[in-house]
Amino acid sequence: MLEQDIFKAIEEEIPVCGEYFQETILDIKIKRIDFERSIFQECKFENCDFTNSSFSHVEMIKCSFKNCKFISSYWKSSIINNCNGDGCDFNQSIFKTVDINKSSFFYGNYSNSLWENMNIKDSFFNYGFLSEIKMKKIKLDNVNFSNADFFKTPLKGIDFSNCIIENIRVSDNYSELRGMQLSITQTMDIALIIGIKIK
Repeated sequence: MLEQDIFKAIEEEIPVCGEYFQETILDIKIKRIDFERSIFQECKFENCDFTNSSFSHVEMIKCSFKNCKFISSYWKSSIINNCNGDGCDFNQSIFKTVDINKSSFFYGNYSNSLWENMNIKDSFFNYGFLSEIKMKKIKLDNVNFSNADFFKTPLKGIDFSNCIIENIRVSDNYSELRGMQLSITQTMDIALIIGIKIK
């Protein structure tokens, strides 16, 4: 049903709207399509291309997005809950008023993106590419960023105090770290990053 709705939306230039349960989409290019006011539950997408697509008022529950492309995609007023997006490419995408909860994005690429008014909780961005992101009004709660790359992403004013930031990567002058909010124990992680040895 979902695949039929996608091809119909492409052909008639209309958005995809509906509720979808346990659908599977494989190896399909879905460039430049709009998803609006839709619910996806336990759906699987693998090696799909959503380049230039938009997701507005969309809820994704227990969905899997393995090695999918979301380059230059637009997300607004949406919820991603208990999903797996390991290896996905969100380069140059825009996220506004998006909630991410209990989801995994190992090795995800978010370079040159905008994160605005986002709430991220109990999720994994390990080894992610988070370089040159603009972050505004971000709330983080128990998010794992270990080994993530924050090159040229200003972290000033963002509260990482209950997140994992071990071995994050930044530029040689460490400018990204200025003004970020940390717990006392996290200062040890930052000390190791900038080369300070604590005895």
